[in-house]
Amino acid sequence: MKHPTVLHIASEVEPFSKTGGLADVAGALPRALEASGFKCVVVTPLYASIDPARHGLARRLRPVTVELGDERIDVIVYEGTLRGGRVPVFLIDHEVYRRKGLCGEGGEDYPDNAKRFALLSAGALAVCDALGIEVDIVHAHDWHAGLAPVFARAAGKSSVFTIHNAAFAGRFPAADVAGLGIPPEVFEPSGEILYLKAGIVAADLVTTVSPRYARELQTEEFGGALCDFYRANKAKLSGIANGIDQATWNPATDPHLPARYSADDLDGKAMCKAELRREVGLAASATDAPDPPLFGVVSRLA
Repeated sequence: MKHPTVLHIASEVEPFSKTGGLADVAGALPRALEASGFKCVVVTPLYASIDPARHGLARRLRPVTVELGDERIDVIVYEGTLRGGRVPVFLIDHEVYRRKGLCGEGGEDYPDNAKRFALLSAGALAVCDALGIEVDIVHAHDWHAGLAPVFARAAGKSSVFTIHNAAFAGRFPAADVAGLGIPPEVFEPSGEILYLKAGIVAADLVTTVSPRYARELQTEEFGGALCDFYRANKAKLSGIANGIDQATWNPATDPHLPARYSADDLDGKAMCKAELRREVGLAASATDAPDPPLFGVVSRLA
């Protein structure tokens, strides 16, 4: 039985661009699927911070024309691979991405983000068509790719939409998306559009980064004004816990640690703990415990 070809669309993909966990998943999940027999393709923007030479990217000679509603936009395409060299990555180069930030600068979003990320969604499908890649499933990640399921449905393709962080929904006034060919049913009564909501409406399946998060989104505390909407769509909403890239996050081989360790040899772990304690200025514990646990949290303040 032939495995389907999955097109992953994400605003950031490790190792090319990264602000958070989305990039890690977008860089690791396609490789894991590929190892399971699927064919995967990844499309992401070529931001100004990405050096094509450093990543071994090859520029394709012919531009690709993207039909975005009333517009026809020519984009340049660079080609590379994810870590391991098996999964192809196509990076869309256009002037709207040639800026310092990914989504904004100085704490302010770019005013044309609606068009920038609509171009990503439509452009990903256009690139695959132009290169003769037969896509079976479109996997769109977070609000930036929220219009991808909308465009996929119009093209007769199945789609999955993954919510990595529902706190950011991609809310834009209708005027910002006029002429993009977006169906009216994904607009809010106020006339605004939420790219996150558009992705949920149009996708065949919706996933989150854990089963618990899928349940939490259906509560007012975490789902906010959209909690009723999540509950109404719970039949196609599920949570799949994020895994880790075992090739990267492996303490037995990680070159960034002061010492390596494994389940069979934990000596290096004690050395790492001692070095972390020294680095952050934690004195030895005054408790009676001979080896008190050390806890750390990696998170964000927003």
